[in-house]
Amino acid sequence: KEREIVDDDVLQTPMLEGPDEIAYEPGEFAHFMAEGMRLYNEATGQNWMAASAAVRQGMLDAFRAGRTLDDVKRVVAEVATWEPRYQTLDAVWSDGKFEKHLNRLDANGGGEHRDYSQYNHLITRVV
Repeated sequence: KEREIVDDDVLQTPMLEGPDEIAYEPGEFAHFMAEGMRLYNEATGQNWMAASAAVRQGMLDAFRAGRTLDDVKRVVAEVATWEPRYQTLDAVWSDGKFEKHLNRLDANGGGEHRDYSQYNHLITRVV
């Protein structure tokens, strides 16, 4: 069941004017949402035109938290490496998942594999 969002910003409908033009002014939520959808579609090869209330709310939360389109680019670049059946808007945006993805990327040095072997001496083996 979809939940109701009571925020005028999230109810704006972002519109694309041509392949790369966004109809809303940069800095507005509708622009962030439209660009986020475009970047997601570009990275995954999908063609989403609308988002569920949970996804829109997740995008609004990220926007209000000061997240930028560069953050979106980082996350969707990671999402593009996932198995296609897991590449959904809900998996990226709903229920605070966008922040979790960013935190994981930041903790992992930007998404690269980290070598923790330098800490092997801290592990005690039970024989």
